[in-house]
Amino acid sequence: MEDLANRASELEALVGEEREGRAAAERRAESSERALEQRCCNDDESFEAVLVADLAAMRESYEAKLAAAHAAAREESAVHRRELKTVNDARDLERRASEARMEAAMRASRPSTPRGLPIGLTPRGGR
Repeated sequence: MEDLANRASELEALVGEEREGRAAAERRAESSERALEQRCCNDDESFEAVLVADLAAMRESYEAKLAAAHAAAREESAVHRRELKTVNDARDLERRASEARMEAAMRASRPSTPRGLPIGLTPRGGR
């Protein structure tokens, strides 16, 4: 019985040492992990700083693309206005020419009196 009691106490001692060893290993791992994080953060930028820098770069890129698109839209609008002006000027010129041709045709087709006045516009009493 003593032999079993000794064996049980030895096993309890081994289990206790194993627990202490595991706890010490976990503490070392945590401390080395913290040390690694501190080294990484001290040597390099933190995650937040990298994220802020990346977001700033993305924003600059977006703003540059937006400005380029805005400039292209303004240029396209200016070209469109010039084309509309050209079309409107051509339409006005054609309208004036058409009105002039119509007026000339109306004058030519209107019968006139012997004095050269159109019918209905004869002087009074001159029948």
